[in-house]
Amino acid sequence: MYLSGRLAAAGRLLLCVVACAPLCCAGTLISITGAPNGGFTISKSYSAGEVTFSTNSSYNNVLFSGVMDQGPSTGRVFLVNLGTGVTVAAGSYSVTASGNSNQMTSLLTVSAMYAGSYALEVFTASGNFNWEGTNSPTITTGTGVTLISPGRGSVDASAPTASSTVAPAADFTIGFNNFEMIMTGVPEPPPIRLCAIGLAGILCLAGWRRHRPQTG
Repeated sequence: MYLSGRLAAAGRLLLCVVACAPLCCAGTLISITGAPNGGFTISKSYSAGEVTFSTNSSYNNVLFSGVMDQGPSTGRVFLVNLGTGVTVAAGSYSVTASGNSNQMTSLLTVSAMYAGSYALEVFTASGNFNWEGTNSPTITTGTGVTLISPGRGSVDASAPTASSTVAPAADFTIGFNNFEMIMTGVPEPPPIRLCAIGLAGILCLAGWRRHRPQTG
């Protein structure tokens, strides 16, 4: 009886410690901001833009946004694994900003992004627009995130359809630096936290089995 009570108490204490520990919240993984310089025109006929980066951690609910104007336009955006060349996520977005309005536009949400190197590739499917850039960037990156290229353009890109799920072919060789963009995400829970939850459950179960009344 005494041992079962101690096991159950230890399990409850461990659960309390884990529950009271700070939860993972969304944070900024990449931020490129600054005075706009006119941007890079992305058109359906031939051009596209990309930002490349790497991360040594995994994240959930990753949101990519960019400063766009000179629309209206609708387009497709792709997250491509640079190591494998596989498109891991694709989505549609709409640029409603016209003129030099410098509007932050949501581009793509990825439910889970694992450690690796990636390219965020932006194409238009209808109309032209500018992805704004800056000559005087303020660049911030999260822990474990490395910005490989803050902006490159292509003038030899294939146009996507409105429902393309694979990034079209594009030769990103134009060194247009510093596209204005923000990437946020929620870090995956560290393994030690998951292990602690499992151990707490085992202790509570062991205490309950020792303490439960015998029948028959």
